[in-house]
Amino acid sequence: MAPRPEKLNYSANGALLQVKAPERRPGFEPIGIWTTVIPATYSEILSRFIKDTFPQDDHRMPHVRRFVTETNYDIPAEYHVTAPPPKKKQKSDENEPEDPSATKEKKKQPKQKKGQPKEAVPPKPTNIYLRVFVCTVDAVASAEEAQTLLAPLVESTREKYPFLYFPGLIEKRTATLHPADTKNESEEWAKSVGWPLMWRGNVAAIPDSISEREQAQALKYVKKLKEVYDEETEKLPKDSIPIITLIVDPLNDRIITTGTDLRTKHKPLDHSALIAIERAAVWRKEAEKVAKETLIPASSKPMAAPAVNNIKSGELPPDYNEDRDGYLCRGFHAYMTHEPCAMCSMGLLHSRFTRLIYVIPQKGSGGIDAASCGLCIHDQPSLNWQYEAWRYVREDEFAEIKELPDPGFHV
Repeated sequence: MAPRPEKLNYSANGALLQVKAPERRPGFEPIGIWTTVIPATYSEILSRFIKDTFPQDDHRMPHVRRFVTETNYDIPAEYHVTAPPPKKKQKSDENEPEDPSATKEKKKQPKQKKGQPKEAVPPKPTNIYLRVFVCTVDAVASAEEAQTLLAPLVESTREKYPFLYFPGLIEKRTATLHPADTKNESEEWAKSVGWPLMWRGNVAAIPDSISEREQAQALKYVKKLKEVYDEETEKLPKDSIPIITLIVDPLNDRIITTGTDLRTKHKPLDHSALIAIERAAVWRKEAEKVAKETLIPASSKPMAAPAVNNIKSGELPPDYNEDRDGYLCRGFHAYMTHEPCAMCSMGLLHSRFTRLIYVIPQKGSGGIDAASCGLCIHDQPSLNWQYEAWRYVREDEFAEIKELPDPGFHV
């Protein structure tokens, strides 16, 4: 088994430092599982029996397949099922009207009452058999104990369904306790343990590196971020610190919109990232209605963001799907002068951004770097999305961009 690649702080071209959660996800850890073979039509009954009879298994393991087709299972001849020939419809029956009484009988069948448990479908004869993951060795210590727990179902099967072959033998197999980080890794682990795994990974799974083309594009927009910062600095009172966010469509290599911090005492939530996200969402949803001169109507607020826009009116990305995306900013990148706070970091996650690049870390309030508040919101497996985070580390080029003096003043 090849060692897992280290994913912490990968440096791209000496300019970008990848920011990851300090704790790595659990790696490859084999675990023993108890299995048995059942007729395929018996899966529902067995699942209910396991749930009601076996001890609760603390390992949920949703990435492990529960049923696997047993291709080389030796079935006694008396249990083999011969498929009946297809029934042909008699010509004399084709023109006969359907019996209305039979139709009424079908309609009179009682419906399942709300709240009642659904009855298991009676099994039918079959030649298809499945190997079933019953539980882990941590839930039931020995094969003998598992065999004893399964024995009542084996006896019941012989009495109720004598046409089914179900000896109920318990055999040990091996699976993985934790899911893999990537689809390729999942396939590699499945081959190693000999039990199939399911890949339930995030579509935004964070890669270990970025290409040279992506690096060049990132540096170009970092430079543009600096230009917007300089423009805003000239408009503000002395000692003011502009907080800028650029939203970029990397596929078409263009800036979608910008956001500048507009907070006042009466507008505490007008963070630059949230403003930019809202504008990008409007563009996503209503691009055909946008005026040619500017993407978003000019704000009447004194610190309105500059109209950085080089796209045509009504032009949407070629992969845009309104039913899928809606207001979401799937595939977009955010460039920020300062590390976003927890609220803005979560806003980027909720809007399905793919990548964040920022310049100045915020030790007292940042929601990305572990050295800030330790939240690492962008890289939490428990959340329903993840996005890359990179910090621009050529600080000499941004010497005049300062960290916000008040830790309580969140980006």
